[in-house]
Amino acid sequence: MGKSALAAEAAGQLPGRVVGLRPSRKPVGATAADRDALHEACAGASTSGTLVFLDGADTARHECVRRVQAALSQVPHLRFLVTSRRPLGLGEECVVRLGPLTDATEQGSGRTASVELFHALAQAVTGRPVPEDEHPTVSLVCRELEGRPLALELAAAQLREISLYELGERLAQGQCWLSGPTSGHPRHRSLRAAFAQDFVASPAAARAVWARASILSGFFTADDAVLVCTGGGITAQAVPALLADLALQHVLETQSDPLLLHPPRYRMTRAVREYGLQQLRETGELDIATERRWSQARHLVTTSARLWDYGDQHEAVRIVLEHGESLTEALEHAMSHPDTAQDALAGVVALWFWWTEHEKLETGLAYLNHLLAGRAADRTTARALWLAAWLSAAADPEQAQRFLTMAWPEAVRAGDDALIGRIAHVQGVIALHCNAPQTAARHFQDAADLIPPHAPGGPSHLVSAAEMALAQTRYSLQTAHRTTRRLLAQPDICGDAHALSLARLARALVDRHSGRPQRARRRAHRALTDISRNLPTPRVEGELHRLIEDIDNGHPQPPGRQSPQARLLQLMTSTVTRGPR
Repeated sequence: MGKSALAAEAAGQLPGRVVGLRPSRKPVGATAADRDALHEACAGASTSGTLVFLDGADTARHECVRRVQAALSQVPHLRFLVTSRRPLGLGEECVVRLGPLTDATEQGSGRTASVELFHALAQAVTGRPVPEDEHPTVSLVCRELEGRPLALELAAAQLREISLYELGERLAQGQCWLSGPTSGHPRHRSLRAAFAQDFVASPAAARAVWARASILSGFFTADDAVLVCTGGGITAQAVPALLADLALQHVLETQSDPLLLHPPRYRMTRAVREYGLQQLRETGELDIATERRWSQARHLVTTSARLWDYGDQHEAVRIVLEHGESLTEALEHAMSHPDTAQDALAGVVALWFWWTEHEKLETGLAYLNHLLAGRAADRTTARALWLAAWLSAAADPEQAQRFLTMAWPEAVRAGDDALIGRIAHVQGVIALHCNAPQTAARHFQDAADLIPPHAPGGPSHLVSAAEMALAQTRYSLQTAHRTTRRLLAQPDICGDAHALSLARLARALVDRHSGRPQRARRRAHRALTDISRNLPTPRVEGELHRLIEDIDNGHPQPPGRQSPQARLLQLMTSTVTRGPR
């Protein structure tokens, strides 16, 4: 949490006299000594060459504002330098916001300013430089502390008692335990004390919003906060203004849209959020806030799934990208509670497009394996088994087939044509992995015929048709050409950006293998332009880039060389090791 500084210079000249005031030792509010010192400083500042320095004005904010206004009315050319969590709100105030040490990089060393500061602090505490093999741990500690100088100082002080590795382990669990020497201003003796002073000095409504919004991880909007912060005398209409007030106090970080097309988004640093969660526990509101967070996560999942199904796939992906951290935390909490496990399973299935199309196969499969354990057969379970089969097709085709075998009876019993068609789609994926393109094409054809138009909850019939065309490029270019022509003539294809990108890739592959490399390159380039504008599809985008690279480098297509569509299959069915975010 940074500070704001108010400074002005008299005609570009340094002041001839500086009056400094020590901060009060009282955590909140101004003492009589503070008021007397401020009065004497202002009364003695009779010339324009005087600079009055007020450090830590938060403890006596209203008194500072009143005295500064009175002094300026008597001596207009008087200058004040004030450190505070928020501006004083005076007319000719020049505000300089001091943020965390995360952006600047020291010249020559290539290390961020926060890392350089921690190295200096650690050497002052231990009396020796940090060993070279521990530099990665220093970077990890600075990332955990998010570049905040007070936190870095308190963390470095711990090296008197524990090792740097132990410090990193403890910081990964929490930060509010950090404390330092008992000397100095009370708010600087621990992170908890620093936050407590800001918390107590805030109005009751702002304190409630701070605590309740701490249940939200990552960035969130005012609409997200309304879902978890209303109640107990706080109306939905009051929440946006309270968020803005907390942002002025640097309790919240703000991310604004430079084009002003979207409302601002907020986030709390890890330590501020940890303090807010502690307040929720103490007031007994944690369970209610957790339930509201899960309701918000369900709303986000439902909204993104509907947007995908009805053609606005770019917006669906944007929602998941922007709320990924919050969704992950909510899902992981819901999975550990039996009363929300059913909803959690439905949420994982609803995000099928995220796991399958954005290289999150391993993460989605881990969620499904956990939630499917011991579940009775029903329609949601059958859909989850279908998705688990898709996600495991490359790593374990036999297990994928077993998943499909378990899903099939419930799909037939329910008469769910969409699910039956999507089971056929995954059978096509497995056949491609087993190098049986003609069998795969037949399965994809069955899927395209069975899946009704606009059926929610999985790939559309157009996607299955496009995958069929890609399979056909491996054994019959003429057939693949006819399939892609029919597919691209479909009136609904423009509303399904994913199917459109697959069909354009298939058409480019047909041109390339038919001896028309430059036409193939132009088609691939146009397809890439549309992908970057409409929908990020990592696997198709990567294959189009490889196709253009092969053509530009003049690489032939000799027998036995891995074909572009084979590499696409590898991308389509490969597992990844990246984390859930």
